[in-house]
Amino acid sequence: MDRLANLIEHLPPESALIRAIPIPDDATERPWDRIEMLTALMVEGIDTLSKIQVKMWAKKPPRMKPLRIEWPGRSDTPTQKPKAKSSSPADIAAFVGSRRGKITVIGGNDDGS
Repeated sequence: MDRLANLIEHLPPESALIRAIPIPDDATERPWDRIEMLTALMVEGIDTLSKIQVKMWAKKPPRMKPLRIEWPGRSDTPTQKPKAKSSSPADIAAFVGSRRGKITVIGGNDDGS
């Protein structure tokens, strides 16, 4: 564990791993430091990989819930990306350009539906 702590402690603050750690503005508890948060994320990752191996090798794998370690400021709501609107044939033709010829959309109507 000391080797892991040394690796994490000496990461530069501008590294991608450190910037990915959310630091809440309205934390009511003592915020976790980098070592605690990265250790929790690594434990969750190891747990996930272990469960994937069990599901892969077991003939009848048991139902297993993923490990989720709570820390101050971690939100329970997953972020969802808005669903993108599908492009119409006219949009695709405008993007590709008119020099490539006519674009035929298989399974779609000419009105974009």
